[in-house]
Amino acid sequence: MKSRIIVILLIVVGLIGAAGGALAYAVKSHSTFLSGAVQYLAEKTITNNNEESAAIFPTLLGLNGPRTMLLLFLNNTEIRPGGGFIGSYGVVTVDHGSVTSLFTDGVENLDRAALNLPSVPAPQPLTDHVVTRWYFRDSNWSPDFVESSQKSLGFYKLEQGQKADEVQTVIGITPEVLSTLLKYTGPISVDGKNYTTENITDLLEHTVEVDFHEQGIAKENRKDAIGKIAAEIVSRTKHISPTQWGAILGDVQKLFEDRHVMVYDTDPNVQKSLDALGWSGRLKPGTPDKIMFADANLGSLKTDRVMQRSERYEITRDATTGQWQGTITMQYKHTGTFDWKTTRYQTYTRWYFPSGTTFLSADGLDKKEKWIIEDDGAFMSVGGYFVTEPGATHTITIHVALAPHVVAAITAGKYGLVAQKQLGTSGFDLTVHALFGTSIKRAAPPEEPAHFGDNAYDWSGRVTTDTNFEVLL
Repeated sequence: MKSRIIVILLIVVGLIGAAGGALAYAVKSHSTFLSGAVQYLAEKTITNNNEESAAIFPTLLGLNGPRTMLLLFLNNTEIRPGGGFIGSYGVVTVDHGSVTSLFTDGVENLDRAALNLPSVPAPQPLTDHVVTRWYFRDSNWSPDFVESSQKSLGFYKLEQGQKADEVQTVIGITPEVLSTLLKYTGPISVDGKNYTTENITDLLEHTVEVDFHEQGIAKENRKDAIGKIAAEIVSRTKHISPTQWGAILGDVQKLFEDRHVMVYDTDPNVQKSLDALGWSGRLKPGTPDKIMFADANLGSLKTDRVMQRSERYEITRDATTGQWQGTITMQYKHTGTFDWKTTRYQTYTRWYFPSGTTFLSADGLDKKEKWIIEDDGAFMSVGGYFVTEPGATHTITIHVALAPHVVAAITAGKYGLVAQKQLGTSGFDLTVHALFGTSIKRAAPPEEPAHFGDNAYDWSGRVTTDTNFEVLL
């Protein structure tokens, strides 16, 4: 029963070609629904002349030979840089349109078996606040899904996971995928509980984190309840009307755009296509400027579900030195109270800027904590650990000098910024105030009329997907 969660999650992903194994299985099991869906997808692919999609379908469907995929079920109520805590995982192999093996398990079982293997030192923030050694469950430390997947796959091999040496594709999926499916199947009842698109995440967490104690279920089997839910959803997919396929495809595309489904492949040619499609969850370069933050919930239970984040990015020119500077002011508002899934919010967070950005100062950490500044040649990051108590608001402030190529763009009269959303998150509130000292000729997104005619660019809104800004001076 447990393995069916793979099938239902990958049916959605498979609709646009990112997980052919489950699609092939589903075609066999539910041919009326999915054969029509595949035909619809093929027609849309041809209509849209999407060569990148067409190029990777045969490989991911196993038509060119066996394809083994590692599935990471990412819990975004316990956010990690790579999209969420890896609570469960799965492995599926597909060969010429047939699923030859399916396996899922809780990550704690794999990590427990690795206790006698050579220890791998964890990143310093994990060592300082959570663990003394690095495990598969904590492997998605990079906010770039490709880098994160490479590390996860490395740990999966080190911990001798099933078919580890055969894995070619890594797929990350958040609970939003399951919630999206319930839009089309309708609510389902399992073991006296009614699951809906609105409550599936919270109710399922209570089932596998709390109820198993009362029911006398062994901890290593507590996630078997997921299989019953998945089985019911799978059964209902047979009855979805073909008239809904267009809407389903649109929702699946949005899951990719909003970074709730990400795919990495070890084949450079396949990966190139995934990058071109925007499915691989890469860290994006600046245009030329860039801002992004990546939280890592460290021992805070499922507290991310009650955290509200707002960020202000301000650009000014120092009147004395003439230096162009950027200031990040970030507020974390904890709207919850202590309960079985909520506690004080403890996070190690990194803010990302273009390489060449110079760190000036920052505030908001406890006195015993220190800022960690890194520049890998692609991005400069400023990281630190802090705590937000229930009912409180915590403020972080970071001052930087803009990178020389960003200053050059401003001087040339064409400023660009990409505000990237962390993998797996629902978004954040953003305010941009760029005091350029000259009139704005054109901007996208546009300013509100109240700001027309001044010497600054002002924008406020909710960032739910990566957002690009362009300002002509």
